[in-house]
Formats: sequence, C-alpha cells, structure tokens
Amino acid sequence: MSNNQVFLEFIQKHEVCIVQFGSTSCTPCIALHARLQAQKDLPFLYVDWDENREFCAQRNVLTVPTVQFFMDGKCMIQQAGYFSLDGFMDRICLMLDMKKDSI
Repeated sequence: MSNNQVFLEFIQKHEVCIVQFGSTSCTPCIALHARLQAQKDLPFLYVDWDENREFCAQRNVLTVPTVQFFMDGKCMIQQAGYFSLDGFMDRICLMLDMKKDSI
C-alpha cells in the first residue's frame, strides 16, 4: 500500500483527525509528536518527512514541523514552522463546537 493510500484511508476513516509531518532530527517535531500523541480524543497520524519527502512535497509540505487538522476528509487548519500548539488546539475546539452546534 502506498503512502498516499494510507494517508487517504486515515483521513477518510476518521471524521476528525490530526496529521503531523516531522523529522527525527527536528527537536520541535519531537516535542510536538509527544504532545499530539497525548491527545487521546483525536486520531493522530505521523508522517516521517525524511523517509517520505516526495510524498510530503506532493502534499505541499515543504517544512517541518507541519501539522494539519482534517474534518470530513478536508484539511481545515494547517500550521508549519514555529507556532503555538495550544492556539492550534483552541482553533480545533472552536471548529468542533461550531460543527456540533450545526447538527
């Protein structure tokens, strides 16, 4: 199964999910990875940038860390480089609240 197939199946399987593109040589990536894995209520997929550069480039991921939030198979939020994970999670909570209110 290709990286693209795994990725697409993951984001389609989960109504909401987080995907992180990172590198083992990137200290912020390692810290983010630990914190994102701790988010037990959101499915999480990690893509190793070093091993999947062509795939990452196809997904327009040109720097690490890059974190994407998907809702209903669509990327709703993307952050790259230096950013606040707390602010990122706050935006996710706001989107989830808006979705819940619309049901």
